[in-house]
Amino acid sequence: MKRGWMGLVVIFALAGAVLAAKALREPAPAAPTASAPVAASAQVWLFADPAEADSSCGCGEVFRAVRAAAARGVALREVDPQKDQVAVREHKVTVTPTVLVLDGQGREIGRHEGESSEVLAALRADLEHLQGANR
Repeated sequence: MKRGWMGLVVIFALAGAVLAAKALREPAPAAPTASAPVAASAQVWLFADPAEADSSCGCGEVFRAVRAAAARGVALREVDPQKDQVAVREHKVTVTPTVLVLDGQGREIGRHEGESSEVLAALRADLEHLQGANR
């Protein structure tokens, strides 16, 4: 019976070590703050199905918001998740639409997932901030 408990302790210790090692290797991206300046080289990546761009649902609202910001000088890359699985994996996109704000070195400084009214409000605030940095 003692051997069984020791085995469980070893398994949990190994699992904890693996999780700790992963956490140290992949630091969480810094969240943007209103006081943090965003370089003019920042860019926005939109991961969404292009067929939903003209829809009246939340996904269409996300498209319209990022495209309006792009018209005002914000760098935009639209990614079709079905056609660019490499970018989807690289940026750990699990929900569409997802909008990423990347700094000049390609590091994630903002992420907006989904199309709820809260997500749209936060996205619009970040886009306004980016547009101000480009003026």
